Amino acid sequence: MSPLSPGVLIFETQQDLIRGIEKVKQGTLAFVISDQLLYIRAASGWRAITLGPTIFAAPTEASKTTKLASTQAPSRIRLPPPNIKLHGQYLRMVALNLPLNGWMNSIGGIDRKCWEQSRAANLTGAYRAFLSNRLQHVKSIVHKEDRTLPVGNIQGDQLFPSWDSIFTSRYAFNPDIPIYSFNGSNVVTDPTWPFKHIWHGSRENGIKYPSNCRSWLSSSRKDSSTASALNGRESALFEREFPCNSDFIVLCVHINPTRRRRFRSSNKRVL
Repeated sequence: MSPLSPGVLIFETQQDLIRGIEKVKQGTLAFVISDQLLYIRAASGWRAITLGPTIFAAPTEASKTTKLASTQAPSRIRLPPPNIKLHGQYLRMVALNLPLNGWMNSIGGIDRKCWEQSRAANLTGAYRAFLSNRLQHVKSIVHKEDRTLPVGNIQGDQLFPSWDSIFTSRYAFNPDIPIYSFNGSNVVTDPTWPFKHIWHGSRENGIKYPSNCRSWLSSSRKDSSTASALNGRESALFEREFPCNSDFIVLCVHINPTRRRRFRSSNKRVL
């Protein structure tokens, strides 16, 4: 953390911003370099400030080089290409309508919230939270026969080429591809979600992480779990710990697009 100008602080990442909140007075402005976002310290925490359109100056060779370096994903990270429309069966990934801290009323409680909001949005099928806990690996929430299906948003834009690729190919979330909430907001750009991180509680391979906010029953800053950024510069399940009082995006996944309800036929007895 360093001063940018009187009353304005500069942070390298949102993680640094969250950790520094207790040292900052209300009314202070802060700029986060990694996400190019401006925040103000309010009584309830950091709140994002919506900025106007960018005014472009004539770029110099140095600025072109700097921009390229800041927007390209690290060499070991794969960025899914944008503008791929999905047709047929795919796994939908949808965000809950508000950010949440680590107290989610357990994995059962947050699965229930995914189900309720999917029904309110007139979406069919089973939706579960994109989370691991002490009894569940996130990679296993989708049925085996569906794990080769692509993953997309509710508008049919591909997010990942397959479910398995999230855990095996080091794909990042592409910030140019929208992730919609159940009420239709794009969480990548909407200020309702000031911190562009998703809770997942996992290791990069989709296995549960040792710390998961006490099985998603803690909002204490003394507890922690893992979350990853949507900036395209770290893997979808990047293993970075955050305190459980952080308000982050929670994703839900349509886990059974190929399954059909099976009805057991009954033989009528003719008398």
